[in-house]
Amino acid sequence: MKKIYRNRKPTKKEIEACLPWLKKQIEIINPQKFILLGEVAFSVFFSEKELSSFRGKWLEKDGKKFFITYHPAAGMRFPKIKKAIEKDFKKIKRTIREF
Repeated sequence: MKKIYRNRKPTKKEIEACLPWLKKQIEIINPQKFILLGEVAFSVFFSEKELSSFRGKWLEKDGKKFFITYHPAAGMRFPKIKKAIEKDFKKIKRTIREF
């Protein structure tokens, strides 16, 4: 993905420009599990859903599993979100041990 400066969300046009590259990488690597950090990453795979409804959970789509959490930068700005992210990363750590 392309670096976005000034900590802004990428535009829809920028996301669409990068998607073919991302899809090709996923096709080549064929990962079975993903960790989606933040609204932008979440919306690429689950555009019809809201991140806050699925944060801290595993979702399945097309035979692949996705763990959903906030972007770490949000935790730097909001203490409540930081605690949620820390909880989520502990859950990820436990899950990785089960692989």
